[in-house]
Amino acid sequence: MIKPTPEQFEEWRSHPVTQWLLDKFLVAEMLRTREAFQDRAWEGQIDAVTHATHRERCDTLEWICGLDIETIEETLEKQE
Repeated sequence: MIKPTPEQFEEWRSHPVTQWLLDKFLVAEMLRTREAFQDRAWEGQIDAVTHATHRERCDTLEWICGLDIETIEETLEKQE
């Protein structure tokens, strides 16, 4: 398994392609998910499962955008 150093992670994080992925694509997906939720809620088509699904998707995308090396290392340590 490849384990980047904190410096390598920061280099990856600041790379223009990574910035595009995190700041443009994933943020756009969060907004699209919220808009889809709002549209369905406005039409009265939201049940508890649909609400939880949209909320979890938004929370997950936001979590991915905010990942740092410490969180990744802690998660991997828990898996071992």
